[in-house]
Amino acid sequence: MALRRREIGIRAALGASSSRLLRAVLGRGLLVTSLGLVIGVAGAIGLAPLLGSVLYNVQPRDPFLMAYATTILALAALLASAIPARRAANVDPAVVLQAD
Repeated sequence: MALRRREIGIRAALGASSSRLLRAVLGRGLLVTSLGLVIGVAGAIGLAPLLGSVLYNVQPRDPFLMAYATTILALAALLASAIPARRAANVDPAVVLQAD
């Protein structure tokens, strides 16, 4: 958020609504999260033969386990993105632009 503060301030000054700013910040966070989840699941599937010897009583390619882990990570990322997104939605453009 700190790196994009000026951009968000300009958008707010030009009339972007707080919901639009919220969606922009959340969308960026979820885009990065989705990319990471796809790479992670592909890596886990690719390394399944190696992981099979380490896991006890769990199949490395268990679709339920993959879906569960992916859902938990996605929810954690959503929560982690929601905090800066709420802050961005309430930004005062005059304060942000004056600070630069």
